Amino acid sequence: MKATAALALLLAIPLPGEKAHWTRTDLPGLTIYSEARDVVTRQVAARLERMREALARVAKFTVRSPLPTTVYVFRNEDSFAPYRDAVLGASRNADGVFHGAHDGNYVLVQGDRATAVNRIIFHELTHYFVRNTVADLPLWFNEGLADFYSTFEASGDTVVVGLPLEEHLTLLRDHGFDMPLRDLLNADVTSREYNEKTRAGFFYAESWLFVHYSLLGNPARGAQLQTYLALVAAKKPVDEAFTTAFGSTYEQLTKELRSYANRPRLQHSRFTLADLGAKTIPSPVAVTRGEALYALGDVVSRTKRAEDATPLLEESLRLEPQRGETYAALARVKSATGEKRLAESLFAKAVSVGSHDYRTFQAYGEELLDRIDRIHRAGNDPPSALLDEARKMFTKSIELQPQLPRGLAGLGATYLFTRGDVAPGIAAYEQSLAIAPAQLDVAANLVFLYARTRRRADAQRIFDTIIVQSADAETLATARDNLYVADVYDAYDLLARDKRAEALTILRNALPKVTSERMKTQITGMIREAEAPTIKLHP
Repeated sequence: MKATAALALLLAIPLPGEKAHWTRTDLPGLTIYSEARDVVTRQVAARLERMREALARVAKFTVRSPLPTTVYVFRNEDSFAPYRDAVLGASRNADGVFHGAHDGNYVLVQGDRATAVNRIIFHELTHYFVRNTVADLPLWFNEGLADFYSTFEASGDTVVVGLPLEEHLTLLRDHGFDMPLRDLLNADVTSREYNEKTRAGFFYAESWLFVHYSLLGNPARGAQLQTYLALVAAKKPVDEAFTTAFGSTYEQLTKELRSYANRPRLQHSRFTLADLGAKTIPSPVAVTRGEALYALGDVVSRTKRAEDATPLLEESLRLEPQRGETYAALARVKSATGEKRLAESLFAKAVSVGSHDYRTFQAYGEELLDRIDRIHRAGNDPPSALLDEARKMFTKSIELQPQLPRGLAGLGATYLFTRGDVAPGIAAYEQSLAIAPAQLDVAANLVFLYARTRRRADAQRIFDTIIVQSADAETLATARDNLYVADVYDAYDLLARDKRAEALTILRNALPKVTSERMKTQITGMIREAEAPTIKLHP
């Protein structure tokens, strides 16, 4: 056997044994598949559910879950390791894994370890819940809050929030506040304070301490923090927001934080289940082998080792050939390996056998949208029938899950490629952002549709309130270019009325400001036609 083939066999994920016993536990927005003992499964379910309730209770956020979270509880290291490695890569030791996908979150834990639902998972879930509740949170607060909740504990009828992170306290006590508070509050994802390894430790430690002090150490500062966050969200400069909210100087508040860090013991909050209004955790229910294989293949199909899901999914289909979700997961694998037409046929099969999972319709719509985009990039208009089919899929996904932001975003995206009325696309994008405000791609596309319909003020509002604050350089450039789409359409109208001089003024002003080569080519071509003796328009 060749070495590469042997290596592939070693890395492949084995099928669970015939006698493996899997169960499912369903909570709102949370599904738990488990091969562990029922008592362990219920413990994991309780910790995750109560963490969500505590997040809303202490931080006073309205926590909602527009995307589902699927949890896998494995019996031991041997059964857990292949799936952990599929997500993280080989030789990465962890008792728990968080894997975020655009249509759901996946948590994998080793059930025989007491720390299976660990800090990393609580940290990442906090990011997710907060991100889908409020937009434009400062980076320091976002990371500090996630670390604050990472030490969450639940035992019996009691939950504990805000246990200290000893490594953060040790760093601050031994080395002081290396990062000035003003720098901390102004940091973003491009800042050296956040990205440089030698400074990131102070960024996380000071962020966590400020959140801990505000939420538990000094209630007066906590109320002021809420005012500060509201002012920053309203685009007030950081210095002005700080002075207005805290009525203090950076030096004074830093002195308070130093003193707080050096206390012999930090406060934490303890709640009973009655305090949280905790839900009763239902008993796990046994699932068929076909469903268990589907569920395991589904998470693997969303990793870089998607092809390893194929044996799991094919065996699931052999056992249960009418499970539409399994066809959809297999289609995802084929799409990831470049077999686009086969993927589309498998998605169609998933729909035809009667899938009831909104993710099936969403994924099929996205596959069709990918083909539409390829046709568009080749310089051709996508067939109307293809656009209609994609819209049908996204509409069905929205019917099944009305609060799904990506389903609404997919529906909106189909209107990027049409010459007709785009009002339904704008409405879909607006609804998507209302549910999950931090979707930068959705915001950039909404800027485009607003600009296309000459709603300049709305386009600028989205650009200023969402894009500028959080976008990476590429998304920022795309959205800025999209603002000039209104100018391009104005120029088309002027040229249609033979107002060449006015059109040329607009086009020549826009040309040096856009960065997209495609848009530069379009504007340059329009200028050339406007300067020609006769105008031949291609609207």
